[in-house]
Amino acid sequence: MTRPRFLVLLLIFIFNSFIVVFSQQPFGFERYDEVSVFDDHENKLDFPWVGGVNAVQFNTIDLNNDALPDLVCFDRLGDRIITFINENSQWNYQPQYQSLFPEIHHWMILRDFNGDGKKDLFTYTTGGIKVFRNEGDEAPSFTQITDPFLTSLQGNIQTNILVTYADYPGIADVDYDGDLDILTFWGLGSFVELHKNFSMERYGNADSLEFEKITFCWGHFAESEESNELFLDTCINGGGHPGGQVKHTGSTFLLFDKDNDEDLDLLLGDVDYPTMAMLENGGDNQEAHMISQTTIFPVDNPVFLYSFPAAFLEDVDFDNLPDLLVAPFDPSPDHSAFNNNILFYKNTGNFQFNYIQDDFLQNQMIDLGAGAYPSFHDWNNDGLQDLVLGNEGIKDTCYMDEFYTLYCKYRSSLKLYLNTGTPESPEFTLSDSDFGSLFSYNIHGLHPASGDIDGDGDIDIVCGTEEGNFVWLERVNSTFPPDFLIHENAFDAITCGRSSAPALIDIDSDDDMDIICGNKGGMLSWFENTGSGKSPEFILKSDAFGGVDVRDLMVSYDGYSAPSFYRNSSGELQLFVGSESGRIFLYDEIEENLDGTFRLVSQDLHYLDPGKRSDCEVVRLNGDDYPEILVGNFSGGFTLYKGVWPPSGEDELRSVSEITLIPNPATTSVRVVNHSNRKLSGEVLIYNAEGNLLFISAIDRDGFLNDVAVLSSGVYFVSFLFEDEFRGISKLVIIR
Repeated sequence: MTRPRFLVLLLIFIFNSFIVVFSQQPFGFERYDEVSVFDDHENKLDFPWVGGVNAVQFNTIDLNNDALPDLVCFDRLGDRIITFINENSQWNYQPQYQSLFPEIHHWMILRDFNGDGKKDLFTYTTGGIKVFRNEGDEAPSFTQITDPFLTSLQGNIQTNILVTYADYPGIADVDYDGDLDILTFWGLGSFVELHKNFSMERYGNADSLEFEKITFCWGHFAESEESNELFLDTCINGGGHPGGQVKHTGSTFLLFDKDNDEDLDLLLGDVDYPTMAMLENGGDNQEAHMISQTTIFPVDNPVFLYSFPAAFLEDVDFDNLPDLLVAPFDPSPDHSAFNNNILFYKNTGNFQFNYIQDDFLQNQMIDLGAGAYPSFHDWNNDGLQDLVLGNEGIKDTCYMDEFYTLYCKYRSSLKLYLNTGTPESPEFTLSDSDFGSLFSYNIHGLHPASGDIDGDGDIDIVCGTEEGNFVWLERVNSTFPPDFLIHENAFDAITCGRSSAPALIDIDSDDDMDIICGNKGGMLSWFENTGSGKSPEFILKSDAFGGVDVRDLMVSYDGYSAPSFYRNSSGELQLFVGSESGRIFLYDEIEENLDGTFRLVSQDLHYLDPGKRSDCEVVRLNGDDYPEILVGNFSGGFTLYKGVWPPSGEDELRSVSEITLIPNPATTSVRVVNHSNRKLSGEVLIYNAEGNLLFISAIDRDGFLNDVAVLSSGVYFVSFLFEDEFRGISKLVIIR
């Protein structure tokens, strides 16, 4: 078979597969970032639906080819890339650039290793470091150039540069010769290895990544095997640590010339500890020698951040001076401060840092700390859906015992956001930051569900908890704001397992509310309400309800199922279940099958990618025919999506023969030609070959499709919306 014919058949297969994928998805969603959110002082948040951030790392790179550095955040909790464009000296959240990056795990560093003016990507892989070269012109385009990892000549063996998942290495021009070197602790050692890049020496340029380990003890210092204590002058004569043991794994590096003497000093973080050590290099750029250390850095409000702080130097206030940002490197769900945990220190010149805030970026988004659990109800009876948000918790205390083991305790609360918009245009304003006054109860993991659990005609709240029991907020008035009577360990202390996540629904149609509950194990339990009137009583009907199991053993042995029910316009009941992996599972064929196994419609609903431990609620917010979906994640934030096309029947996605894309294949620009009598709305959705929505674009007045330059080589699908509500799709091939 000739190559052109093979390519044509391949594209036809991909196109048909894409249509099949979408025909199996009964919902269509796109991001709904236009919905405004206001804090309790009526200040509008700049980017409320980012999804929260916890263990975040910061880098800059030019994403949109305007010669300005844009901000790329990598949240290690959930492996999420978050992109902000530098626009008019402000950070503008633009999620369409997130798809430019390959899949990242644990850490990422953007550095221009070959001197072409485009930052390349260094990131974790099993056994060490993998590198992607940036080969894009108008937008970054990354090609992996290591297979499988970066190596170094160590003794007589060319082997991997070991960087564990618990370490953040230093990648910089350590010896000031024009190419990038690498510093990292040996995996089980107390000393820092220097892997020198010999590209300049061998080729006269920085194009290559050819490393040799030239010292096992860069800086002549060692770290304690059991704490964050540092020892200077411990390896002048070589040999091991004075104690003869190996250190615990986990350190973060920030290298910069703090005192402007043309050698690199080191700001070092250590696992489980809240401070960072500033080490002064008293040697030179050929032979580093640390001569002093302090944990009082910066002097103005020193770093104290649980747990395991990592530091980054990037200009985030647009004054051309690199500022200091510090955030947790540890993504553990029980060892970190998840709220107010991004420290911003302004560089006032010569690396003098003044403390500005502890919630950089977080103060402009809904960020509840750890966990984000939504529940909709019209609490003030104005006909609009309001929003109650629960969370896993915010840090109460963190401490280390005599065995150097870190413990953190968390407490949760509910927040009420009133819908202060209109039936066609929702917006939300924080009305009560401790709705129900639960914060003082020291509960960990409040997962709310709204419903009339006692049959008295008003809406109560039932919360699951991390311990697995239920808290019942019994409403005792019918006015707003509501008053609640709090019942801890409610309903005779029934439990469905740790991290209980209830949904309230009359599942057996006997005129009282039952509890369908998810849990850490990933399955669902059905508690049937056998009580009467104002005295609900529950018995366990099934602990494997519907055969639901959302565990993904490639991600975790835990499932963290979180159910939510929605009745569509046809009256059919559908079940959405969030999961530890972040994927949303959709089930139907429920009401006539309560003792059987529900039909799994999708185990990755519309390929939404909200982050780890998802929870969702489906609701109609803007008066159109399609439901919206609000998805929370364990980083403490939410992503809001709106429905974009009918779920089934004649209006499913169809190929549009009346639309021509010129040229196709394309490189940097595409013109849209409409041969039909239908008028295009101008809005288009761009999907990859797997059916993932990449971003929303538009057609300009000259007929050109915007944002094509950000696409890397591959097959894409462009979904067009016509003014008569017909939505169709055309294939686009990009060749770089």
